[in-house]
Amino acid sequence: MINREIAVRTAGLAVALFAGLFPLSAAVTVYPSYPNEPASTQFTATADGQAILVHNSADFQSIDFARFTFTGSVTVAVTLKSGTLDSCSISPRSYNIAFTKSGSTVTFTLNQPRKLFLFFSGGRKMALFAEAPEVNPPKLGDANVKNIKDYSVDTTGATVQTTKINNAIAELSALGGKRILYFPRGVYLTGTIRMKSNVTLYLAPDALITASTNTNDYATIPNYGYGNSAFVFFDSTNNAGIMGRGTMCARGFSRKAIGMGRDVHGYKLHSCKNTVFNGVYLLDSYTWTWHPVDCDTISATNTKIINMMVKWWDDGYDFDVTRDGLVEDCFFYGADDATCIKGSPRVPLKSNERITFRNCVLYSWANGVRYGYSSEANWSYSKNIRFENNQYVCYGADGVERGIKLDCGAAPSDSIFVINCAFERAPEAGVDNLFGIYGSKVGYVLFDHVVSYRPDNRADIQTGAIEIRCMTLNGTAISSRTDAISKGILGSNSQATVLPCSTPAINRPVGERTAAPAVSVATAQENGMLLHVNSAGAHRVDVLNISGSMLKSFSGTGVRAYSLGGLGHGLCIVKSEIDGVRQTREIILR
Repeated sequence: MINREIAVRTAGLAVALFAGLFPLSAAVTVYPSYPNEPASTQFTATADGQAILVHNSADFQSIDFARFTFTGSVTVAVTLKSGTLDSCSISPRSYNIAFTKSGSTVTFTLNQPRKLFLFFSGGRKMALFAEAPEVNPPKLGDANVKNIKDYSVDTTGATVQTTKINNAIAELSALGGKRILYFPRGVYLTGTIRMKSNVTLYLAPDALITASTNTNDYATIPNYGYGNSAFVFFDSTNNAGIMGRGTMCARGFSRKAIGMGRDVHGYKLHSCKNTVFNGVYLLDSYTWTWHPVDCDTISATNTKIINMMVKWWDDGYDFDVTRDGLVEDCFFYGADDATCIKGSPRVPLKSNERITFRNCVLYSWANGVRYGYSSEANWSYSKNIRFENNQYVCYGADGVERGIKLDCGAAPSDSIFVINCAFERAPEAGVDNLFGIYGSKVGYVLFDHVVSYRPDNRADIQTGAIEIRCMTLNGTAISSRTDAISKGILGSNSQATVLPCSTPAINRPVGERTAAPAVSVATAQENGMLLHVNSAGAHRVDVLNISGSMLKSFSGTGVRAYSLGGLGHGLCIVKSEIDGVRQTREIILR
């Protein structure tokens, strides 16, 4: 008898061969549901006419959601099961997704993968994940892939399997080389999962790993911030992770109800290297969902966090003194901060560096970005933190938080970039400030092509070397610093640099510091920057501020190094003519 996993792979191969012989304009794959996955009582949905399950999240008071994969284009229809469809909106607004409304059904077409919110009259809302297919997922039968069923685990969710799962992880780690522990269709009940080096958990789309509600099933771990245990714990691991399109549910709401919620974090990563989360659905964490502490080279891609809307502490993606972190194409829905950069007093005094949040869709009742604050800004320094192409659908629903809140009174921070980000106000959101920047040790902060669709476009920017390049509020671009002050973005005494959207764009590569070819930039202790020129012949280098005024000019022959100390913080233009070659690029002084 052919087992289910092989049958599914064979069917997938047949579909792929058919598609290759007869090209299709679109191919939709509906995710199979895990055993007894609850269906929404509010919505039904289809993708190109195929029914897709809308997951019911009422058991942890969260948002219902639907998911599928496709290529090409796809037509999606969402129908209310009851009530009147008086109005609808689709977010992120910057995607400009047109829809039609007929009776109780909303219909729209997608031409690329999207993570969306649909808001309906009566306060109803759902999330939709229209994803690209997995690329080269692991397969049972591959040499480095082990089936968790080989360890005689219960796949019905009836009995706790913590010991068997952890023994399987330890066994694979001891074999050496990169290993994958494959979870096929089923429900796996467990307490704390202890990850080991060189082991990645892979969850099939119809697999669910769900948390126990028995306190005795959770291991005690060092307290790295508001909690001494975790659903999954990575401790000093290398080359480990969780991937696949399956689901992990931390059951934070159920644990909260019996008094054990806040002490158990979601996914705690301590002193780890090369850790990857990819594709998975992480549901119902009560405290700090994804939390790297003192880690290096950590990433979450296409990861979907969906938490209960019971404040507080259910942060989404929290970096605690970590280097080289990436959160890309991810999703968050929850009550507390969507993303955080912090340094808890409970962890070593180290740095946050080179951390990027990119192409994410984020919904929070608190802050879209929380960057340090009072006792949580405990780092030696923090720099080169980037927020790029993110969609902040909701923040500040309680009226006291910010879209981006930078609070670094005690810890030095520099080179913070907010680029091509959009902010909007969900129907249930409160009135709140767009930005807040506080603290005497905030260095250079750049807002570059930022769009806000909110009616409450106020800001509380008190400090820092702030530069705003092309900011648009409800369709109106800010033209100058005076204009920004009049619109409440800057205080009356602010010395921030504000440039209109008409400012010519310069080809600025991504990075903390950039420079013209044949010109490099390096740090010179605490006294500014050094500009290095490597030339066999004559050269001239001019450094201008962003408005085009000359700051400093150099000329000479041979290999030279010039100090840029004293020029302050900010984005500058470097115009170089070296050995007869003229080039223009940008650098960032810090």
